[in-house]
Amino acid sequence: MLLLGFGLGMTLTEVEVMLTKGLLEAGLNPKDPVEALCWYCFQYGLDYWRFCELWERFEALPENSEAEKILSEKTCQTRARLESARTEAELLAYLGSLQTSMPGKRQSVTARGEFESLFQRIIDIVVKDGSLGKDASQREQSILSYGGSLLENTLYTTVPRDPHGNLTPMKRTRFKDIFFHKRLSRQRIYDIMKGRCPISRYDLMTLRFCLSALDSGKLAPEKRVARFEGDANALLNACGMHDLYDAVPYEIFLKMCMATEDPLCTFADVWELSYAE
Repeated sequence: MLLLGFGLGMTLTEVEVMLTKGLLEAGLNPKDPVEALCWYCFQYGLDYWRFCELWERFEALPENSEAEKILSEKTCQTRARLESARTEAELLAYLGSLQTSMPGKRQSVTARGEFESLFQRIIDIVVKDGSLGKDASQREQSILSYGGSLLENTLYTTVPRDPHGNLTPMKRTRFKDIFFHKRLSRQRIYDIMKGRCPISRYDLMTLRFCLSALDSGKLAPEKRVARFEGDANALLNACGMHDLYDAVPYEIFLKMCMATEDPLCTFADVWELSYAE
């Protein structure tokens, strides 16, 4: 997609819209050297060959011992530093601060913080007897060990299980194509909490939906939908993602569930029916 941006001579705004609204991904990540350099090139109208030259200069920079500390900061802080780079020298100084031998991409600090906050608030509502423990370390271990199962049972209580108690595979549902990779199972929650996989917009939306459904009280359906949409959009925007997009079946499905008298029950019923013969 970024190569297309260069090939078509797109502006920074056009690339960001393509990523966030077209692909429903996060915008350019200022913590990723490739994406940060692309940001600079699109912002100042530099072509692909200039990108390659600057990348070669970046690769020649020494490793920064403070890179891990910088990468653990909130994205808004690093984005502000990138946006302050007006010259190529300032850009390379910024990129040099990210130079590290640590491989692979990592979870967004902001998305991880939002995910943990929503997850723990849901578990606190579901578990009201204090059985997770009051000690911080005890609560953290309990949530890691049992929280995923509690949330899975809250959301997918009617989904058929295999003999081992796992959710029936998505290939058995009529929604396998439109809801693929959007189910928040206990295994996915565990992998996210262990930092083994990135956090998607659908993970965040599903948690926000669950919390809104549990905490909607006696709001009228139209007010419940409006509050959910506002909260979800604020959450997505904080993580550099586009607003809820009604053209995506899963996203409009969550809003339609919120418009019913019992959103969680409707959510579970539809999932159950999707597995019916």
